[in-house]
Amino acid sequence: MSNAYALQNADFLDHIVVVCPKCAKRAVVTGGKPNQYLVEDEQNIRGACAHCGFVAVLNEASKSTVFVNSRDVPVKSHVLYFNSPCDPFFQLPVWYEIPTTHGSLWAYNEDHLTLSKILLQTKYAVETVSH
Repeated sequence: MSNAYALQNADFLDHIVVVCPKCAKRAVVTGGKPNQYLVEDEQNIRGACAHCGFVAVLNEASKSTVFVNSRDVPVKSHVLYFNSPCDPFFQLPVWYEIPTTHGSLWAYNEDHLTLSKILLQTKYAVETVSH
């Protein structure tokens, strides 16, 4: 794992564990890359569930109107939602999420969860020593 303090949520986009919208079991969204030019990679971003056969491909998903140009023509694109407890491509809820007294704690995948655990343990250890 790289320097934990240099990583961002976007560094975990290649494999996101989500709740399947069809059967509510564990599914995955794969193909995301940090800082990618989305239009070139839309066909590589996929959601799939081994339990029920659900499949989604980003280039087949509906697009949202992001603005209307000067000729009054709507311009459509995929809108990505980062830094929330859903995958940024299909907005499926992440598998790893728990409520806490300070809000929701969530992770995109096992590596993201491990990093969060390390950071929380470090923060707790520092607070414990300083008090």
